[in-house]
Amino acid sequence: MAGKLITDHTVDLLVQLISIFNNVTLGIIVGIIIAVIGLLIFLGLTLSFIFLFANAIIVWRREGYSLSSSLTLIVGIGVILVDIFVFFNPIHAPAPLQTFISTFLTMIIFYILLTVWNTITSIIVYQWYFPKKDKDYIIVLGSGLIDGYKVGRLLGNRINTAIDFYHQQLKSTHKRAKLLFLGWPGRR
Repeated sequence: MAGKLITDHTVDLLVQLISIFNNVTLGIIVGIIIAVIGLLIFLGLTLSFIFLFANAIIVWRREGYSLSSSLTLIVGIGVILVDIFVFFNPIHAPAPLQTFISTFLTMIIFYILLTVWNTITSIIVYQWYFPKKDKDYIIVLGSGLIDGYKVGRLLGNRINTAIDFYHQQLKSTHKRAKLLFLGWPGRR
């Protein structure tokens, strides 16, 4: 039933595009472009679900269960709820209110997809980033201590990465960098 509905809408869209452009070839090209964009949006939404839930599990394992480590899970659930409201329209409200809600939710989905896209792009780009081993300073950004005195996994990984880089630089260039550990001493 759903497949027939999608096929009927696709044929209707293609017929309308051909009649608008008054050219079969141009109408089919525009139809293919619209289909590709729709497929990319669908894949983006699907990948964002997977990414957000997988990220929540990874952060929970590394940082433990807390509100801040649950943010990607909350966003993932929010994306699913937004999709339910956009695609199934469970709200029976006046047309202007439905239009406002649909527009607002579409903008939220677009923002989340853009954020996921930026994150994935950053992950890929940073896999190719190899800093030169000529640094005077190596700065480690703090991420808070657990119970005010224990180093968490995130901060521990940052410290270990900085120390590893220090030793690599010392081995390759014999240059000793100064390690700076940043944080907020009064914050708990």
